[in-house]
Amino acid sequence: MKRILVVDDDPSNILILKTVLHDEGYLISEASNGQEALNLHAAAPFDMIITDWMMPIMDGLLLTSTVRLRRLGNPVIILITSLTLEGAKERAIMCGADIYLPKPLIPNIIRRTVSDGFKRQGTGLVSVKMPQIDVLRTPVAYSAIGVVASTGGPAALVEFFKNITLDNKTTCFVVQHGPAWMIETFAKSLSILSQKEIILPANLESVTPGKIYLAPGDNHMTVDAGNMHIRLDDTPPENFVKPSADPLFSTLASAFGIKAIGVVLTGMGCDGVIGAVKIKAAGGMVIAQDPDEAVVPSMPLSVLDTQMGIKSYKIKDMNQQIKIRLNEVSQIT
Repeated sequence: MKRILVVDDDPSNILILKTVLHDEGYLISEASNGQEALNLHAAAPFDMIITDWMMPIMDGLLLTSTVRLRRLGNPVIILITSLTLEGAKERAIMCGADIYLPKPLIPNIIRRTVSDGFKRQGTGLVSVKMPQIDVLRTPVAYSAIGVVASTGGPAALVEFFKNITLDNKTTCFVVQHGPAWMIETFAKSLSILSQKEIILPANLESVTPGKIYLAPGDNHMTVDAGNMHIRLDDTPPENFVKPSADPLFSTLASAFGIKAIGVVLTGMGCDGVIGAVKIKAAGGMVIAQDPDEAVVPSMPLSVLDTQMGIKSYKIKDMNQQIKIRLNEVSQIT
């Protein structure tokens, strides 16, 4: 039976959550502040923590970041917030929550959010076979790096782009799981912190070498190999997320072939595995973040478990591996 810890200083909100989830087969405990919740979780880690943001003693952001920093299990963490405070979005995206549940609390949304969270948590090793990839016959003149991150991803991406060396012969495409409001805010933060221009592309925008494109929230981002345009697809979630890395990685394999590089960073679930295998099948390279370094190691572990010769590195060491690979393929025309 899945164990859920509900954290809120308002008894009425706890009552709503317990009432809605009562018949779903979960074992539910409660806490009135973050410190109480942290003590309970440290003693016997829960499968999921649903926490309000604004609470006395310890708020939901500090609770979430502390659980992630101390590596206290790998719970799904759902942060409840109205996001009305100044700077709220910037603080929320960096805390390490998996899912954001807006107020007011709506029963059907609560049930679906909790169910999808557990389904995503439960995904792990994906059975995949090396597929046949129809690669663009005329090799492009530049390379592509596709990067995916989820839980703990904002901080990991900031570090990645601070360390990465890009030129006008390499284009970068990024998928960070999260809602639209989070992605829009994160694009600005990432640009400032990494000192690199981050673009939220429009549908059918032409791919320009040397640019960094971040998938907008609530749309999958793919690359059309025929005309090198970016497509934003409002199709169903894949791996319980939208945007998902698998559609992006799959099209990078077709469009760039041996000049495609996939990078899988911290996150819950297994998004990016199928696309990573397609990049490998097309002759490209895939690397993963060292699971011991990742805030949540599920995504890196899933791609490493494919046994496709994928290696893991700490983020600070990835730039060197990518530079070596880009130099190897730079003469291919």
